[in-house]
Amino acid sequence: MKLLTNIYKLLVPKSKLLLLFIILVLLLALGYLFKMIEEEDDSDDEDDEIEGMQAADDDPELNDALQKISKEEPILGGPRGNIGIRGKKGETGNQGIQGYQGDQGNQGDQGIKGDKGVQGVQGVKGDKGVQGVRGPVGPVDKRAFNVAMDNKNEMADLMARTAAAEATAAAALRKASIRPRVPRPRIRRRRWGIFSDMRLKTNIVQVGLSDTNIPIYNYNYRDFMDEIDGIDIRKTYRGVIAQDLIEMGLNDAVSKNEHGIYFVNYNKIDVKFEKL
Repeated sequence: MKLLTNIYKLLVPKSKLLLLFIILVLLLALGYLFKMIEEEDDSDDEDDEIEGMQAADDDPELNDALQKISKEEPILGGPRGNIGIRGKKGETGNQGIQGYQGDQGNQGDQGIKGDKGVQGVQGVKGDKGVQGVRGPVGPVDKRAFNVAMDNKNEMADLMARTAAAEATAAAALRKASIRPRVPRPRIRRRRWGIFSDMRLKTNIVQVGLSDTNIPIYNYNYRDFMDEIDGIDIRKTYRGVIAQDLIEMGLNDAVSKNEHGIYFVNYNKIDVKFEKL
């Protein structure tokens, strides 16, 4: 502590005037020092500025302008001095006003064709059409013809046997002098019904409908059906066609023999079989 007090007394003068003088000298020294530092900074800025500038002599436009002036006006006095250094580039000016809108451009090319659209919803089902006209009767197949011929031959055989029976009976009566009772030959009917196959008929014409909507026809039988089961091909008959009943689901009124020929049981339908 005593050491610090001695150092203070040694460094700090006892006279106040001397202390003020020392302080003034220090302030002047500091001011001079700051001035030197500021001048040094200014010289550095000038060097940097000169390095970023371009000599006016290198500018062709400026040289052309000066030559033009020298030709128009006489130069008075001594010779012209060197051209000074170009100043710094000025700041960018404000943006100009927007120009008028240009004319509309030409129409562009047509675009690429788009993808195909989604398929539409399926339409409502239409009403059922009217039933077409019945087509012409097709030709009779060979099997049906053979059946008819077999029936015809069977009928002829029956007639022959009947004739033979009559002859035998007559001979017996003559011998016995008794007049016998000769049975009359009967035309055999098929127990399963009447020939109603469309393939056995011709000249088929529809003449009406029954109460249950069964089509009724007038027709003739074909030539090979003559005298089979009492059929007369010269007569016109009225009845139904077996194929119609099958299409209508009336299968219980239709039967078929071993040759594929259809018969109809008229007792099971509301149509009568007639010879006209």
